[in-house]
Amino acid sequence: MNLPLYSMIRTLRSSEEVILYARLLRISAEDEAATLEFLQSEYASESREYPGEAPAFDADAARWAAHTLYIAAQVLLYREHKSADLPALLPAYEGNTDAAALLSADLCLRFLPDVLQQLQLIDPLDPLNNLLLTHLQHWHYSGLVLHETPEDADLQPVLHNPCLKQLYINRIITCRRKKTALLPGLEPAVRNALGIYDEVFWPGFNTRTEL
Repeated sequence: MNLPLYSMIRTLRSSEEVILYARLLRISAEDEAATLEFLQSEYASESREYPGEAPAFDADAARWAAHTLYIAAQVLLYREHKSADLPALLPAYEGNTDAAALLSADLCLRFLPDVLQQLQLIDPLDPLNNLLLTHLQHWHYSGLVLHETPEDADLQPVLHNPCLKQLYINRIITCRRKKTALLPGLEPAVRNALGIYDEVFWPGFNTRTEL
């Protein structure tokens, strides 16, 4: 059975390695269905460890994220496409980016920073850099793996969903995103999570620096 998208996403989720199983951009309905079924199962499994009640799985966001990661990896490896083709190959998401979408897309998008970093090593001037960076700035929960949350990011889905908010705080601490941690809507929760052990979990967090 030739299911390159499913095979790549499954390998990525299990071993954190990007392996392309075919030189194909077009994804079959069968491949997409198998990938979505797998991602929904992964979400159900992962969300058992989430704090509080997890949002429902958002199939549209998960589908878009899987496509984005797959196409980005294809373009990175084979590099046969013109700059003008990139927006059509890697379009922006057209749905709502609420808590369910942010968490469902993150099943794949948390690995997109690795693709971007590899691309920057190969060709820092490649237009694909800016396109992937734009996606990660919009999907800022996944983008925390690479950089601070943009100042103009919409944090309302985070602040209004207790489950996502705690996961967001956890990732801020794990990734040491100090500028994001000190945003007014997030700082009290970050300090509460660190508690009296702030110098253990985040050495230097309370040291004043120019941000």
